[in-house]
Amino acid sequence: MNTLRGIYGYPGGNGEMAVETTEGEIAMLGSGRRRFRWVAVVVGGLLAVSTSASGAAAQTSPKPCYERTTKQPFIRWNDYAHYFRAPSGHFEYGLGTWQATGSAWTVSENEPWRVDGGNDASSLELGPGSWSWSREFCVYSDEESLRFFYRSPGVAGAGLMVRVRAKNFGAESVNTLVIDGSRWGWALSPQVSIPRLLDANGQQNIIIEIGPVNVGAWWRIDDVMVDPWRFK
Repeated sequence: MNTLRGIYGYPGGNGEMAVETTEGEIAMLGSGRRRFRWVAVVVGGLLAVSTSASGAAAQTSPKPCYERTTKQPFIRWNDYAHYFRAPSGHFEYGLGTWQATGSAWTVSENEPWRVDGGNDASSLELGPGSWSWSREFCVYSDEESLRFFYRSPGVAGAGLMVRVRAKNFGAESVNTLVIDGSRWGWALSPQVSIPRLLDANGQQNIIIEIGPVNVGAWWRIDDVMVDPWRFK
């Protein structure tokens, strides 16, 4: 057993968690010049019930899923799915409901396609050693992945780690993606799978965590979108 802190560093919030990791295959996107490494992370069984207030909160059922406003933002990339924006995922009002450690703040540059609004003008900047993470929010069983825009630093050996944590009744499951940063410029991420840790109603809470890893470099993040939304 390893801890996430021992593997990549944990951005804070709920302390360390013991996990078993299995590293998966290398996947290629587009021309193959960007490399993405998947790491599946699963908690072995339910976590012990904590006597602290935070531990008690971890045993609660998922938060109610809020009403979604969906669109098809990625059609030009041949992705015709409907997406909704993760809470504060456009970074137009500072960090909003996101939290951060280290050199993390919003800057006056939007992803160039402005898929979430023509007047959008901001993105999240992450420096070496920094992390940023969303608030915990609810997703349904048919909301299975997310995508976002990133500006890669063009630095050999630089990486951007994205973790999606699913939480339900004290258990956690984590999916992780590492994006190669050797090519400079804005790009659309591949789909990042959301772990499945559903309750009897087909709902679960998730947290999205993003941070630079490996060689120190500066990244920018924008328009974090959750997919798919199949109308019920």
